[in-house]
Amino acid sequence: MTAEACTSACKTAGFALAGLEFGGECWCDSFLHGTLQFEDSQCAQMACSGNSAQTCGGPDRLQVFGHLRSTPGHERLCPYRRGICSAVVVTKSTPATQTRLNLIDVTIGAGVESTHAFVLTADTCPSCEVKTDVELGEFEVVSSLYPDAESVIFFNATTGESPVDRQDFTFREDSIFCEQISPATGRIGPLVAAANGRSDLWALCLNSTAGFRSDLVYSPVANHPHYNLSSCQPVWFTMVWLDPVH
Repeated sequence: MTAEACTSACKTAGFALAGLEFGGECWCDSFLHGTLQFEDSQCAQMACSGNSAQTCGGPDRLQVFGHLRSTPGHERLCPYRRGICSAVVVTKSTPATQTRLNLIDVTIGAGVESTHAFVLTADTCPSCEVKTDVELGEFEVVSSLYPDAESVIFFNATTGESPVDRQDFTFREDSIFCEQISPATGRIGPLVAAANGRSDLWALCLNSTAGFRSDLVYSPVANHPHYNLSSCQPVWFTMVWLDPVH
């Protein structure tokens, strides 16, 4: 195995990235996420089996070569991956800031018309640990703070509203939520959550009817009863990988 042999094979197969590992393993893909990035010196530890003058990764270290094709043949609008992630929003401002999302238990409506529901917020949630699992068509949140809600699933994304899980949701069979390559980090880095095929419409808006809580909103609108559009900050809704699901 050589660097040229691996990158050539991946390019011919239509992939955008090539990775070398253990001195002789070649891996191809068009995006790379769920990994920790190390210094180049840590990823180039072993000589290539086909050319000792080159390095081909190392033990549990992938030496990555990118930009093999401008339009990879294996590009997918919504790459499918099942894994346990942390729900994080990243601002689009410079410098960008990162905030972990929390799951909040709320009540919608009043009296007999009230509904038990959950929303995602950037506000602090004491002792709250939120993990997420994005699948095609649904968005699942797991929180140790709410053991009775271990499978909180958001099926809908409505313009101007926060994704809300509640008892009277309208089920949608088509793909609502999925993951996409991040416009901010590119092919190597965390993926972003998209709703209705769009990952660029998320924002954190200050909820004026809930103590100005900073809630996640999909495509905020003007004249909303719970927030002022000027208070909304555009964000990338990012899936930061924690552990794989076996």
